Formats: sequence, structure tokens, C-alpha cells
Amino acid sequence: MSKVIHVTDAFNGGVFEVILELVRKFPEHDYLILYRSHSWDPISDRNKFFMQQVRMIEWEKSYLKKYFQLRAIIKSEKPDLVHLHSTLAGIIGRLIPQSKNFSLYSPHAFAFQKLDIPFLLRAILFKIEQILQYRTMFNVAFWPIEVTLFKKLAPKAVTVYAPVMIEKFFGKPHKSGNISNQKDPNVSLKVASIGRLAPQKDPEFFLKIVANLKVKLTVEAFWYGDGSHFSLKKLNDMQITKSGWLESKTIFNQISQMGCVAVFTSKWESGPITLFEALSTGVPVVCRSIDAFACYGLGDGSTPEDLSKRIIEIHSNGDLSLIARDQQRTVENNLPKSETEKLGSIYNFF
Repeated sequence: MSKVIHVTDAFNGGVFEVILELVRKFPEHDYLILYRSHSWDPISDRNKFFMQQVRMIEWEKSYLKKYFQLRAIIKSEKPDLVHLHSTLAGIIGRLIPQSKNFSLYSPHAFAFQKLDIPFLLRAILFKIEQILQYRTMFNVAFWPIEVTLFKKLAPKAVTVYAPVMIEKFFGKPHKSGNISNQKDPNVSLKVASIGRLAPQKDPEFFLKIVANLKVKLTVEAFWYGDGSHFSLKKLNDMQITKSGWLESKTIFNQISQMGCVAVFTSKWESGPITLFEALSTGVPVVCRSIDAFACYGLGDGSTPEDLSKRIIEIHSNGDLSLIARDQQRTVENNLPKSETEKLGSIYNFF
């Protein structure tokens, strides 16, 4: 049994789900989670999701306090491994002395991927990541695009590909909701997007898709999520229903039963968990053509017009659950070979 500390300043969404899945997948270890969440966090009580023996400590707010708190915990706990989740945790954690001897690093989307910051800043962040690779024991990539980016950063570094969330959804039998064929063009077309209302998910792109669709069809549009970085008036003006934050099971039960097409409009992405949730519940997806979706063999174009056209094709031409099943097979055929067991060996080595 190893003692593992998970560290993150982004204990939300995908990061939360991955850490939870790691604890469930390797329950034999002694875990401590040092965490802080973003203010938009949809999860109110995280402790209920974890086993009783998992200890949780809230991380300090300021960067300096974060560093000294983590350093003190490492000194007192003497962990075998410190698994750093998120860019900030990766920077602070790898500045701890001797980090090369115990640090695993998983970015969950590198900061230099962000397209809403200046190019020069992205270049600086890329260089910082390159330098910190010299203080990393192993990289752990949970998504194929991360494997590609780690190879660009440090071609000789050891990177383990452990798609624990993909395995969680694709390891189960395909489930279908109450979805019927929608070949009648007069039947209302239902589309849904999922995520935080922020630049990464590009809600403006989704609005343009909805506007295009409404020219030709009766459309019901939904946004599952919330956020303070986007005008709710724009959603209201387009008659898009905003759900706020809901449990993922509730979201996918709803969109499956309504016969929705799930639309992914992200400008950039690393781990599209919601895409796998959609396909595993029989909901077809339409994706913007970015690297994070293209690596799975998905991508329907780079413009709202491209995605609108594809949505209309899906609406007109068949059983939504069957389309989702075909898309799932495409994704499975494009997935690299998992090295999750290698990660288990690393956890068990110490």
C-alpha cells in the first residue's frame, strides 16, 4: 500500500471526477486530497463521494500559502507519491524540493491551451511547462490530446496514458434512453449544450447554431450548466433554456428522454467527459472540429453553419440511439492503447 496525496486547485467537474475514479479504481492506498475549488463549483458536498478512509484538507488561497502548506504536508506525511492535478498545482508542487522523486503530473488541460489569453503568455506558459518537466517523475495523461502535448513538451519524458474516465463509460453496456426516430421534419428539433458559460465552451458559437437551425425548423434549445461570464439575456433572447448545475445522471436522463442532439462547441478542450457520458446513454453528438475531438475521429466542421447542417442531417435521417452507437464505435476504434495498469503499478511500486 502506498500513501498518495492528490493536489488540485480545481476540484471541479472533470478533475473531481478523475480523482474520484482513481480512488475507486485503486482503493487499497492511503489517500489525502489537498484541494481548492473554483467559485462556480456545482458540487456542494464532495466528502460524501469518497470512502471513509480518504482524508481531505482544503488548500490555502494565496500562492505563497499554498506552497508552504503543501511543503509542510509533504514533510509531515512523507507520501510515496504526490499526484498534481491542474497547471497551478503542477507549478507549485514541482517547486517543492526533491519533487523529481515523488511527483506525478496531470494538467487536465494545460494553461497554454487557453485561446482567451495572449499568444505571448501562452508561449511563456509552454516554456515554464518544459522547464518543470525536469522536476517531474512521471506524467499521467487521462486524454489522448494530453499524450500528444506531453510529447511536444518533453519527447524523452515518461508519460503514462490512463483513460480512467473513458474506461468508466465505455466499459459499460450501451444504454438507450426513450429515444424515437425523428424523421418527420415537422417534429421539434431538440439540441443541448453542456458546460460552464465561459469562453472555453464558446456559448456564442452555440447561439449561432441555434439561430441557423431556427431558420429551417422548430427548435428547442437547452444549456445545461451556468456561469457568470456570459450574458443570460442572450440566452433568453434566443429562447434557450438554462438549467443551472445538475447532477450528470439527471442531465443525460433528460436529454436522452427528450431526444436531444448534444452539441459540443468548445474552442479548446482536453478531457471531454460529457461527450463520453452522452454517447454511453445513447445521445448522438455533433462536435466542433478541434484537436480534442478529432483525436477520437469526431468533428463536424469549424463553423456554426457546418454543425447546423450536421444536426439537421441527424434529425432527418435516423434513430438517434443507433447514430450514438456508431459514433461510440468510431471513438473506440481511435483510442490509443490504455496504460491504466501501468499507473496502478506505479501506485503500487512504493
